[in-house]
Amino acid sequence: MKLNRTITVLALATGALVGGMTPALAAGTTAAAPQGASTLAAAPIVISGPADGYSVYYRLNGQTTDCPSGRLCLSVWDTTKSPDQWKVFAFWKCGVYNVANWEGSGYWENNQSGTARGTFYSGKNGTGNSNTTDKPYSNGPYGWSPINSVRPC
Repeated sequence: MKLNRTITVLALATGALVGGMTPALAAGTTAAAPQGASTLAAAPIVISGPADGYSVYYRLNGQTTDCPSGRLCLSVWDTTKSPDQWKVFAFWKCGVYNVANWEGSGYWENNQSGTARGTFYSGKNGTGNSNTTDKPYSNGPYGWSPINSVRPC
C-alpha cells in the first residue's frame, strides 16, 4: 500500500480519535499538546545502522521540526524528557536502521532531494510489512506501532 493513501487514512483516523493531535511539524505549523501519544517509559532509540548516519534533537510540542536539507526527519514522542518532547531523528545516510521504543503517533518529513523516499518496516533489518513516504519535500503523520526498522533512502 502506498504511504500517501495510508497517511490520508491515518490523518483522518488520528484527527477523529485524538482531537487533531499533530507532532512536531514542518515549518510554520503549530499543534496542541498530543493526546493519545505513547506513555512508554523507555526513550525511542536507534539500535543499529550505518555509523554517523543520523542526528537527534528535541522539539517541544507545537514547535516546528526544522528538518535540515537532505534529511529524512522522523518525530517520536519521548516521555522520558521533562517536559515530554518530540525526539526528532534526522537521517542522511542510506541504509537500514533498527529502532526500538517507537510507539504511538508520530510524524515524518522528507526533506531529501531527487527521488529519495523513506521506508518504515514492521520487522527488524528491513523486513516485514512496509510503507514508503511520499516524494521529497513532503510530510505527514504516521503511526509508529509497530515499526522496528527504517530506511531513509
